[in-house]
Amino acid sequence: MGKKAAEAKGSTMGEKKVEAFCNHDVESSTVEMRLVFDCKECPVDADLKNKHCLKGVLTALGANYNADNVVLSDYAELRYSGPSMKMLKTLIDLSSEIDNLSLRNPPREYFSDIKAQSAKDKRRATCNSCKANPQVIFRRMKKMILEDIEVFYSEFLTSSKIVKQTRTAECQVCVKTTEEAMVYVFNLTEEFRAFLYFEGFSVVI
Repeated sequence: MGKKAAEAKGSTMGEKKVEAFCNHDVESSTVEMRLVFDCKECPVDADLKNKHCLKGVLTALGANYNADNVVLSDYAELRYSGPSMKMLKTLIDLSSEIDNLSLRNPPREYFSDIKAQSAKDKRRATCNSCKANPQVIFRRMKKMILEDIEVFYSEFLTSSKIVKQTRTAECQVCVKTTEEAMVYVFNLTEEFRAFLYFEGFSVVI
């Protein structure tokens, strides 16, 4: 186990913590824009196959979407460009898509014809406590897809079961819409998953 890996393992026991925000500079020229990360003090290895590293890069890239490449500056430099940048931006786009799906408001969208205030309040309370509410499951998915792709898939499977178990007759239109949205999300994430685990990120040292 390398020094950084050992330190990273120790970070879960009250030692040096891995920060979600990574120190970086934006370097622009007439031909490209680079995000350069200072990784020398980080307790984990500088590698986008590392989930902590990937999360930090995605956070910065989300605010600098037009960057052409990413450089992890450790004792050696790793440059990610071309297909790797395409997939990083694909993941950020997926996060945005999931965020849009989380905006659906079931009480307003499916029960706007309810007139009595007491009935509206009851319906709203039912939707708000529903584990299959799109504002609940998709917000949770958005957080996880940027943190750990494996945890995201686990959450996806759990949420899918919850949605399928929602059988109340008046909820079926909402459930059907949510199921279709989840199929859409799953199909979008498969390309990234295949790239990450079967091809890996292209690296120039």
